Amino acid sequence: MERSLQLQPKLMRRFYEVLVLLRVLSQVQGAKLCGDTLEEGGFDHLGAMEMRRKTMYHLCVMCDYLKGGDTVTAIASENIPCGPRYWIAANDHLEKIKCFLIEVLKMLETQVEMEAYNSELHVFEQRLFAKFVSFQKARIKQYWKLLQPHVETELKRIALSPEPRDNASEYREWLRAFKSPLTTLDSYSQFSQLAYDKRRSRFLRVAYDPITMEAVTMESGPRKDIRHYVGRLCAPRRAATLLTYAAANHPALFEGSSVQCHSSGSTSKPPAARGGLTLEGISARMFPNGSPALLEFRGALQSLDSKGSILARVLSQYQDQKWRPRVHAELALLEVLHERKCSFYDNDKYIACSKAACFCCYHYICGHQGTFTRPPSHNKIYLNWEPPDVRGQARYSEQRNIMNGLTVQVRQAVIEKVLNAHRSIKWHPDSSTGITPSVVFLSESEVSPDLARQSSSMSGSSRASSQGSQSSAGSESHESEDCEDGGVSLVQ
Repeated sequence: MERSLQLQPKLMRRFYEVLVLLRVLSQVQGAKLCGDTLEEGGFDHLGAMEMRRKTMYHLCVMCDYLKGGDTVTAIASENIPCGPRYWIAANDHLEKIKCFLIEVLKMLETQVEMEAYNSELHVFEQRLFAKFVSFQKARIKQYWKLLQPHVETELKRIALSPEPRDNASEYREWLRAFKSPLTTLDSYSQFSQLAYDKRRSRFLRVAYDPITMEAVTMESGPRKDIRHYVGRLCAPRRAATLLTYAAANHPALFEGSSVQCHSSGSTSKPPAARGGLTLEGISARMFPNGSPALLEFRGALQSLDSKGSILARVLSQYQDQKWRPRVHAELALLEVLHERKCSFYDNDKYIACSKAACFCCYHYICGHQGTFTRPPSHNKIYLNWEPPDVRGQARYSEQRNIMNGLTVQVRQAVIEKVLNAHRSIKWHPDSSTGITPSVVFLSESEVSPDLARQSSSMSGSSRASSQGSQSSAGSESHESEDCEDGGVSLVQ
């Protein structure tokens, strides 16, 4: 067997020094990217490829049982004669996730064999839902905790309103439903079902404030956060519904299925900073010798450093004990599938992941010779990232080219940030809310013509911006699993 090869330290040092600089300048690199994903549609309209993608995506989401990045899961389906082989990788806790996935696939395969009637399918869906809730209990609890402060904020706004309207009173009762405590496993299921039932409430989608009746957008504020956590809480119900439908209508997804694990490996030590690391040195390595653009860039970077201590923050990152690069789950699968020359159904080289790809994963996959499906991406920088090991000189040369291309992408992003520091990029979180971003309007009898026109104008621009950022398995907007901001301020 050919031995595993790692890239040259010099190449990796040059990559990480600009990646760290870019992260210090800003975590967000632009709007979310859709990748080569398919459009949302009702279950009845989904073909085999679309249903296969959605099945893998929802299995990933259910396997990712802890909030954060430790249990991020990637799944791909290999076409073998005896039935689909589901390859799985996770950042951590792989054995536990593997056992859960095997149990779920067995449930789905058994359901296929039963050829149940609709009434029996409902019973099966409830069993599957209960299993998902049980496995996702810790995540549901965390979302419940995060939801409570925003519910309280809105309840206080209603209490302080001088003349509460009937609509505000209805909104108050709607909010109070989310105050129910989580005590037993049944209460977790009931809370997830509550979120699913209320996910399309007008209080989450209207283009007006339900308390003041003023025209607003859902761009920020407590209602946006409530909408996000409600969407996350109903994920187990949504997955149970989709997978039950898949078992009844696309049995080939589960008949003879098997699971194959691939570890993404352990974390690595971060690269050591180049001795005497300076902004001048980083700048010089970013441009060809004698480039006239170097002087302009160096001057702009020094100006930012004088206002925002850029170099000090770069050096501080190299000393951060929490910086532990690791191979992300989707890249671990990508390389093993490519190395083994695996066969895919419909030649659809799709790797599902419970989270959208980061900036580095997205560009690595786009530059890969295997022509895998471009994933959706939240387009943000995460420093705990490294490329996977490869075997053989040929793959080493290919990966070196990928990393050289990725370094160029990072350098271009740094140049853009430095030369256009006055342009702010709005921070967007990165996990899937799971609620289609649509808007509900009041009837003519409930709202004045001026307010209706104002609301229509605001929602129209909101829809236009959302169309460029939809991604993942369906029209699901992306929100964050963490509370990081979008990088440091460039100008103080």
